[in-house]
Amino acid sequence: MSFYLSIICTLFFSCKTKEQKANKFVGDFNKIMEHNPPTAVVSSKAYYVNGSEVTISAGFNYVENQFESKITEDTAPEIFINIINSIPSGKDIYNDGVKFNLNLYDKNRVKFAETTISKQTEEKTQI
Repeated sequence: MSFYLSIICTLFFSCKTKEQKANKFVGDFNKIMEHNPPTAVVSSKAYYVNGSEVTISAGFNYVENQFESKITEDTAPEIFINIINSIPSGKDIYNDGVKFNLNLYDKNRVKFAETTISKQTEEKTQI
């Protein structure tokens, strides 16, 4: 009897809530991006919103112009999906359906794009 009770307790205490998983991802993402951001990204930080949303702000190394903004706006979601999925805690919450609000800023911290990325939006855009 105590064997089954110990297994149940282990399973109960080892399971994390979406909120705990999202908070873990925010810490992991910020630590990784602080030391190894993608080439064009000068700063990037994730913020916990709630168990179903995380906001990522990314600053790029140029002053906004129409050409660079459009290219970055088109490619950033895929780049950040790859980053999220390369972090075990990110892959976990991504697969759980957490939404990532991605805000893109130029060198002067002027927001030029925002989008939401999630497993659901990725599945809709794949052909």
